Amino acid sequence: MTKPTTIFISYKTGEDDGLTFCANTIRQFLEQHANGYQVWMDTQSLKAGEEWNRQIYEQIPRSDVLLLLVAEATAKSNWVAREVDFAKGARVTILPVLIRGGYDVKQVMERFDLTTVQFVRLLNGEEDELGRLVTAIEELKGKTAVNQKSWLEDLARLQPVKLYKRTRGVADGLPTYKVPGLDCEVTIAGGDMFEVGKIDVYVNSENDYMQMARIFESKTVSSLLRFYGSKLDDAGRILEDSVQDELEEYIRKFDGIRTRPVSIGTVIATGAGHRESMLQKRFGGRYIVHTATVSIEGDGPNKSLQCRLIDSTIRRCVRCTLEKVLDIDKLEGVISPPGTERFKQQTEDAKKYVPIKSVILPLFGAGRGGRPAEEIVYPLVQAVQEFLLDVADDAAKKQKFALERIYIAAYLEDDVALVKEALAKAFVKPPA
Repeated sequence: MTKPTTIFISYKTGEDDGLTFCANTIRQFLEQHANGYQVWMDTQSLKAGEEWNRQIYEQIPRSDVLLLLVAEATAKSNWVAREVDFAKGARVTILPVLIRGGYDVKQVMERFDLTTVQFVRLLNGEEDELGRLVTAIEELKGKTAVNQKSWLEDLARLQPVKLYKRTRGVADGLPTYKVPGLDCEVTIAGGDMFEVGKIDVYVNSENDYMQMARIFESKTVSSLLRFYGSKLDDAGRILEDSVQDELEEYIRKFDGIRTRPVSIGTVIATGAGHRESMLQKRFGGRYIVHTATVSIEGDGPNKSLQCRLIDSTIRRCVRCTLEKVLDIDKLEGVISPPGTERFKQQTEDAKKYVPIKSVILPLFGAGRGGRPAEEIVYPLVQAVQEFLLDVADDAAKKQKFALERIYIAAYLEDDVALVKEALAKAFVKPPA
C-alpha cells in the first residue's frame, strides 16, 4: 500500500483576518482530492492533553511538503518563521503558496530566506490555481525523502582530519599548561571536539541573533550542538529542537535582552539539550554557553555572517564566556528565567548540583565567521591565561574554583599547530 503524501500547512493564526479560514479551505480541498493527501493543520490536528509545540515539532519532519501560506501578516509571525526554519533543518521541502496580494511579496519572502523559491498563486481558489497547486505538490513530494537520506549520509561521513588517542581526555603528544597557584589544566582538543570525552560545558560561537545554524549545515559547531542536543527518533529525525527552543525562551523572557540583535560579547547559558539527547547521554554535556561573536549584516537575501572581532574583543568574549561558567557554578545550575518550567526543574536539581570540571572553547569566528585562525588563536589563548591568572590572584574566586580543564578546540592540523605555538608563548613552558 502506497504511503499517502503528508502535507503540513504553516500559516499565521491568532487573528480574525480570514487566514485560518483560508488554510482550512485548502486543507479540505487537499483531503478530498483523488490523490488522497494527508494534511496536518494545527486547528484541526492537535491532540487534546498533549503539548501543542511538541506535536508540531514531531509532525514537521514526518511531512513530505510544508505549505507556507504567504500573506502580509505571515511575516509578523515568529512561530511561522520557526516552523519554516525547522522544516529547512529537517530537509522538508517548502512550497510557498501566495494567498493574498496587494503588498510587497518579496519582502515577506525575505523574512523566511525564500526569495529564490518559486511560489504558486492561490488568490481566488479557481480551478486552474488549485490544479497548479496539486501539480507543484506532486512534483515536490519525493524531494524530502531524497534530501533527508542524503543529509543523514553526510552526517555519517563527517570525520575529523585526525583522531588523537587520549588519556584522561588529554590528547597524546599535545602538552598541557597551568598558571601558578591553580590546578586547572589548559590543553588542545585536536580533531573532532565531540570525541574528546565527557565535557561539562560546550561553548558555541554564535551570531548576534542567537539563531543557531540550521541542522543541514552539518560542519559547524553550532549546527552540531543543535542536532546533538535535540530529541531524535530512531531514524535520526528531530522531534524537539531543544537547544534553540531554550535560547528563544531565554531571549523572550529575560529582562536584560528581549531584542535582537544582541551585542557582540553577549553570553547566554542553556542546558545541553534534551535529557535523552546525544549531547547529554553520549558526550556527557551539561551546559552550552552561547557567545555572540559574529554579526549578521546586509539586507534581504544579501545577508551574510561577518566576524569583525579585534584582539581586545576576542579577549572580552573569552573572559565573558569563562565568567559565565563560574556563574553557572555560583547559581548551582539554575540559569533559566524565573517562572519557566526549566527554572523549576533546575531549582529542584540544584540540591544535587556538581561543580563544572571541564569546558571546551572553539576558535571564535574562525568557522563560518570567515576569520583566519591565525588572527584568532593568540588573543584567545592569551585571554584564557589572563583569566586564570586573575582567578589565582582572587582569593574568593580561587577558593570556589572547581574547573579542572579548559580545552581549546582545533579541528585542522594547521590549527592544532597554531594553538600549540600560542600556548607555548602565553604560558612560557609546560609544567614539570
